[in-house]
Amino acid sequence: MRFPPQPPSLTHLISSHISHLYNIISTSTMASVESSTPSYSYQPSPSSMPTTRVRTITLGDDEVETSLILQLFSDRIFISVTQLSGKVGSLLSCNVEESIVDNSTTYHVKTLLGTGSARSSGGERTVSIREVFVRRLAESITKHTRKMAGVGENTIIGGAEDGTGPIPPLLVGFGLKPTCSDLSVESFNSLVDAAMDIYLEGWKICHAGGLVGMEGPD
Repeated sequence: MRFPPQPPSLTHLISSHISHLYNIISTSTMASVESSTPSYSYQPSPSSMPTTRVRTITLGDDEVETSLILQLFSDRIFISVTQLSGKVGSLLSCNVEESIVDNSTTYHVKTLLGTGSARSSGGERTVSIREVFVRRLAESITKHTRKMAGVGENTIIGGAEDGTGPIPPLLVGFGLKPTCSDLSVESFNSLVDAAMDIYLEGWKICHAGGLVGMEGPD
């Protein structure tokens, strides 16, 4: 004997109705949100980007192409010297400190990435070349900064007891091929001069418009 199907309970009807309404509301809300949400694309302002300069020179008797890249940030100076197909090589830093007590300038050079000590034949000379290069470059930038401030090259301009330096921290990427690791004095000086030239080029761009009547001492 078959019994007629029982009608759904009132609770079931209400529950089904609420669930159906919820699905309708959710679908319409999501569609409304998707249609009303604007799409954004973000691009940094040119004024927030570092001043960047790139130059290629030849170095050594074999005239190996060497890339120099400069980036001037608000709180850092970055210069890359590489022959390694765009690889940075070793990364070194130099912080310049001035003392008003004895009018001295101290250059702190250290290796951040890469070989900080000799691991192969000729390694000591390679490490020495990197550190001397960074020191020479930091000295040249410091002298230029002092000249632009209207003081002598050996006159400190920090004026702070905590030894605040005249230039921002200098970061240098240095990567030469093994064939160029033993540079002659002439090639080494040419490399320092090229790095300083690209720094001056970037410095002039950063300070364009503010150099009128500004000359350092001879």
